[in-house]
Amino acid sequence: MSASYDALLVDDTVHVFAFGENSTSGWKNYFQKSLLTIYPPSFTFIQEAPNGVALQVITPFFAKTNFPHNSSDNKNSISITDNSGPHTVNIRTAPTLAERALIESGISARILLPGSKRLVQLSDKLTAKSLDTFYERSLGSYDDHLSQHCATECVKVEEIDHTGIKVCTEYRTVCQHIRVHAVLVVRVGRPQDIANAVENALQKAAIASAIAAFLAAFATGGSGAAASAKATFVAVLTSELSKNVSDLLVVDIDFRTEWV
Repeated sequence: MSASYDALLVDDTVHVFAFGENSTSGWKNYFQKSLLTIYPPSFTFIQEAPNGVALQVITPFFAKTNFPHNSSDNKNSISITDNSGPHTVNIRTAPTLAERALIESGISARILLPGSKRLVQLSDKLTAKSLDTFYERSLGSYDDHLSQHCATECVKVEEIDHTGIKVCTEYRTVCQHIRVHAVLVVRVGRPQDIANAVENALQKAAIASAIAAFLAAFATGGSGAAASAKATFVAVLTSELSKNVSDLLVVDIDFRTEWV
């Protein structure tokens, strides 16, 4: 399975990200730094399939690593190797205000990375009168460990004698919990450059502050704890978008859940 990569310089640190989708739950996705002492360092992105039972659902993944920036070196890209071969990833040097606020707050930077957003135009499915254009982007996720449940399964069966009777001789425990995704949804009533309007709005200082407050609450307590901060963020974003897009129908955060 392929991944998308991004590298972002914030102050004296280069943040490296991988994101995409796994075919089932239970995958491990992580960076492995090369042992070569070079700058910038090179990485291998590793995806390990789950052992045993896994839910047959498409599961978004996100992985990150970082390294200190060497200002005396003018190289502006890094090398990442995965199953499909080597990739050259340019290091971005102009983070948005929202990206900076989130990284400095220690909150998952997955929220504003390229690839975590999508524009859906339904022009082939709906008449012009009812045409809607949706724009969605992931804002982050919250792992609800209180929802965890565990089950015991057999991983090894052996014959106990020559009678052909088989019994389980080795067990393992598999645990899962609910992951809640916060997804920004913006919908307008007719085709227009909604994607660009949303991206520009998210760079406004007031909106960056509101989204950081929402994610701080969401990261500590999930959707329930973030209700008030969500309302504030949606209100300021709606106000800003109203200046640049017409026929604005919906600005909301959709909480979507999955078992992981």
